[in-house]
Amino acid sequence: MTKKETANKINTDIDKGFYDDFPKLKSRMEHIAAKLIKSFYCHNIELSKGEYYTLKENGYESKI
Repeated sequence: MTKKETANKINTDIDKGFYDDFPKLKSRMEHIAAKLIKSFYCHNIELSKGEYYTLKENGYESKI
């Protein structure tokens, strides 16, 4: 899954209300999705190890 596909999937899950019961996680996922979109256009933006771990932990395993 590409960065853009991963960000779209995260945003779709947020829109569906998947993270509504977890406001801190929802905020973190919104931040990560925005960062993935920005990194698509700017080459100097990278995810931290913690952000990669959050993606993996929440089922967004991908080769981004």
